[in-house]
Amino acid sequence: MGETACIEPGCVDHNREKDTQDALSSLSDECSRRDATKRTIGLLLSGLTASFSQPATELSYADDDTSSNSEESSSPSSSAMDTYQVEIDVQLDPQTSGTIIVEVMPSWAPLASARFKELVELGFYNDARFIRVLPGFVAQFGIASDPALNKEWLLCEKGCRALVDEPRKESNKRGTLSFATSGKNTRQTQVFINLGNNGGAPNFLDGQGFVPFARVVSGMDDT
Repeated sequence: MGETACIEPGCVDHNREKDTQDALSSLSDECSRRDATKRTIGLLLSGLTASFSQPATELSYADDDTSSNSEESSSPSSSAMDTYQVEIDVQLDPQTSGTIIVEVMPSWAPLASARFKELVELGFYNDARFIRVLPGFVAQFGIASDPALNKEWLLCEKGCRALVDEPRKESNKRGTLSFATSGKNTRQTQVFINLGNNGGAPNFLDGQGFVPFARVVSGMDDT
């Protein structure tokens, strides 16, 4: 689960891929080879909008030299952000669409919650495809449709904008959302929705450092 593109990895191989368009093309080809479901389901995130109660919390990045290892500096207080909801419009094909409502829980993972809010407000996920859909396991998204955003967030110097790790408080059960990771302190933009109870056997995501920060509260069965 830590190879190149598609799920827990940071999805782009920074050592080999330097050109944005070439990198995204290679990534798409790799996902297509691995996941036949991508070709048949063709899930498309056609819009991602949300109403927030407070401004985004300042984040601590893994490559930020000014941050210390203390719990206080590496993680914003969960009280600094209220729970908020994100509405995801999913289009399966020109005639079929649906809406998923996600509730983001800063008390579960304040860093991840603040990062997700930052990306939604930026429009990072608008018109972005689900890059991996494995029935009963995960549906993953997190590569922008705008090459300029990918260049800024994913294809910059290795480790850029990566969040420091934070403790897991909830299990990766069905309907929860977690950031993908390729190792310690590597969470960036990719997120997956757990389509099954993946915390324990046979996938054991809880033991691999995947930290849920949100949950689907409506629309999961409809899409």
